[in-house]
This record gives sequence, C-alpha cells and structure tokens, in this order.
Amino acid sequence: MKTAATYFNAKERSFVLGLGGIAPNVGAILTPLFIPLMATMRGWQATQDEDGEVQVPAH
Repeated sequence: MKTAATYFNAKERSFVLGLGGIAPNVGAILTPLFIPLMATMRGWQATQDEDGEVQVPAH
C-alpha cells in the first residue's frame, strides 16, 4: 500500500491496487488448468514437486 501511494497518483493507485488484488485469484484459476498437462508430460511426482516450488506463501 505504501509503495503504491509513493509511486502512483490517486487515479493510477486504484488500478495498481486492483491488479495486485486479482493476481492471486488469476493464479488460483489458471494453475488447475495446467496441472493435468504437467502430469501427463512429466509424471505426477515431478508435477507435485514443481507445483510446490512455484507456490509462494500469501503471508
């Protein structure tokens, strides 16, 4: 929030904060679409390892 307030004016700030808010939701929607493809190509063990490495904790 402070970074957005520092680098963006009020009009741009709302857009930037909106993008930051939807990013986790887009990832949650797209990830399940790619998991079956990854499992087919690399096997379920590798998919599980790679999926766990890509995820970033929210807090």
